[in-house]
Amino acid sequence: AKVQITSQSNIYDMVFDSNEQELRFIAAGPSNTTSQTTVVIPSALLSGGDHALACCIKVFVDGTQVASPSANEGITFEHTHVGRSTVVIQTK
Repeated sequence: AKVQITSQSNIYDMVFDSNEQELRFIAAGPSNTTSQTTVVIPSALLSGGDHALACCIKVFVDGTQVASPSANEGITFEHTHVGRSTVVIQTK
């Protein structure tokens, strides 16, 4: 199962931590530009499966939670670039 990301940011250093059930990566782009990112995490990777995707997603950009509506097409969020940002998607 592969994680898929579509983004206006450059994405680096993506890691899925199965113990913490979270996805971490760096999103980078020109300062003060806005990026929309969509992440598709296969439910097979998650201990909570589809339930985790439906109930428990939280997205943090540089430690601040951002709105992240999720649907069958994935988890979508926007953020403003400040150079490089650390993104964490929690699933539990």
